[in-house]
Amino acid sequence: MTLSLRGEPTSLENTTGPQWLRTCHNRGGPLSSGPTMATRFAAVLCLIAAALGSGSAHAQSSGSDLMLGPVRLAGNEPSYLDLGAGAFDLQGHPGTGTLAEGKAEFRYGQKLFYIGPAIGLLANTKGGVFGYAGFYADFALGPVVLTPLAAVGGYHRGGSEDLGEVFQFRTGGTVSYQFDNQSRLGVQFAHISNAGLSSHNPGENELLLTYAIPLHLPF
Repeated sequence: MTLSLRGEPTSLENTTGPQWLRTCHNRGGPLSSGPTMATRFAAVLCLIAAALGSGSAHAQSSGSDLMLGPVRLAGNEPSYLDLGAGAFDLQGHPGTGTLAEGKAEFRYGQKLFYIGPAIGLLANTKGGVFGYAGFYADFALGPVVLTPLAAVGGYHRGGSEDLGEVFQFRTGGTVSYQFDNQSRLGVQFAHISNAGLSSHNPGENELLLTYAIPLHLPF
């Protein structure tokens, strides 16, 4: 692996790890535009990505799981399309109340250090929309799977609760039962908050029934 912080072409042919990590394997790309602060920062990010990928090669080369006593921390597995329906603003703030919500989330099955990327979109019945991206893990005890997720995203209020900022954080967890065909039926609790970025930070809680469909992707 060769890398330059002064604008020379960069090569990461030996970078290992998931495909979504190999963003720097592009000769003559953004890192060859000159020694600006932005390109140097990008080069550092690429170096970190390469190091993480190399460090995970042994543990993740076969997508192996990690056993923590009776609990299995899942390695590589199928990607999932997770659909959910339930309650938005569970606590029912005055003026808006609890609303119906629908959610679609994609979780990519290839992981780095047992953590994978996820993106999602949720909407409620008063025009509130929240798009997000983040990271997740899977802890399994037999057929029961706990999937915590942490994400950041943008919120459009519509006619629903004012959460104080466009930029919001979403954290939550899903407890699901995995069937023999690898699909999962579960319950998710999640919380959205601007984490004090605004003086107005009422937060919002969700409770959803979810069904996750395994996707056996070629990548």
